Amino acid sequence: MEQMFSEAIGLIYDCVAHEELWPRALRLIAEQVEGFLTTLAVFDTDANSVRLAQLACDDQEAIDALMTYARDVPFYHLLHKMEIDDPVPLKRMFDLYGPDGEKVWNEGELYRNFHSRFGVRDSINMAVFKRPNRVATINVSTQYSDISCERFDIIALLGPHIRRAVTIHDMLEMERAERAVF
Repeated sequence: MEQMFSEAIGLIYDCVAHEELWPRALRLIAEQVEGFLTTLAVFDTDANSVRLAQLACDDQEAIDALMTYARDVPFYHLLHKMEIDDPVPLKRMFDLYGPDGEKVWNEGELYRNFHSRFGVRDSINMAVFKRPNRVATINVSTQYSDISCERFDIIALLGPHIRRAVTIHDMLEMERAERAVF
């Protein structure tokens, strides 16, 4: 376990220069907690768009379903309320939404066409960084309920490394965009 954890950290930093390595890094992260599908995204809250989107899963049908229905997540407006490096289960997102959070979730297209279809029972959700107009999150979907504290702790320990890699990548992307303007 320690060797795989160390390998995941190294690969996370390799992703700064080689964005195409994110799926491998996310797979290693998922293996740490027996995850089914893992996503990493940087959301631009001003433009309502995604600046970075990476995922890892061995089931192409699940990836296709997620990509088709991901826009249906009713919690995007809550991402700024998540604490950095504090992984939480899906239930916490329901609570942040309000009294009908779980009902809204269960009636949504993403739940019906991804979670229910592929046996996703819960997820580990964590803010990696927050800026006034950007939020980065990692999500590890699981096919089991009752996620142990140990699994949440593993994701929390990886948080600072993911944040540094994503922050550096984000800064480099902004610099490239600025250069393209001039």
